Amino acid sequence: MFEELLEVILRAPMAFFDTTPVGRIMNRFSKDLYTIDEDLVSSLRSYLTTVMPVLSTIIVVTSVTPKFIVGLVPCFFFYAHQQNFFTMTYRELKRLDSVSRSPIYALLSETLDGCLTIRAFGAEKTLNKRMASMVNLQQTAYHLTFAAQCWLSVRLEFCGTMIVCVAGFVAIMQHGVRGGDEHFAGLAGLSISFALSVTQALNWTVRMASDVEANMVAVERITQYFKIPSEAPRLTPEDDDLPSNWPAEGRIEFINSKLRYRPGLPLVLKGLNISIPPQSKVGVVGRTGKSLPRFFSG
Repeated sequence: MFEELLEVILRAPMAFFDTTPVGRIMNRFSKDLYTIDEDLVSSLRSYLTTVMPVLSTIIVVTSVTPKFIVGLVPCFFFYAHQQNFFTMTYRELKRLDSVSRSPIYALLSETLDGCLTIRAFGAEKTLNKRMASMVNLQQTAYHLTFAAQCWLSVRLEFCGTMIVCVAGFVAIMQHGVRGGDEHFAGLAGLSISFALSVTQALNWTVRMASDVEANMVAVERITQYFKIPSEAPRLTPEDDDLPSNWPAEGRIEFINSKLRYRPGLPLVLKGLNISIPPQSKVGVVGRTGKSLPRFFSG
């Protein structure tokens, strides 16, 4: 993905750089790629490592008290509903966090490039205020992601407590059926202890599943740039037919040339016809769009 993104950016037309802030491009190459390389892999690994203990715990509890599965079904529906609601919000907050981070990179790059001008005009305080305002806006989205995680944690802890209650209630009911089994007390204790341990595992599983989906926003943001139209190819089939000594002379001709800065804007060159002979020095004077440029050759 990095190689393809780099190839797309290097071959993007100049109109793309005229309309896209440099901080937005830097954000793709820095934070979004870091999220894919580090956060996404870590979340996926944690998700897979927590799923297996949850499944093994459910198998142990249901083997001791088969009726536990009846009370587990509504709990899982509650988990799924809370996860879907949280993931939808968490994903958008991650997107806001990524979008609000781009102006910070852009301002930092512009500040480094224009450091001499900033000091000459004494604009340090103004830029500090702008940077602080951008950071506060970005931290608002970053803070809301943690607030959403706390919201989810409260509800998942409640559901986990209900799972433990169901496991204990089912064990008491099963004791009436298997009251003569002297080993049932130990098995019931094993079932309840496993139910106590599954609460944290279930919470972490839901969190990691949401993190995986939210971190996929970085993949989405990078793949958006893959659709940028590129410039003309470096080589065309006609290049193979050119003679080895081409070009024989540096002669340039414009024949009814019409140019605009990018699609959708008015023409700045409207039917330009000019021939520049070899070994000439050419200067362009005037503003495009107002009148045709004047060329001097000598």
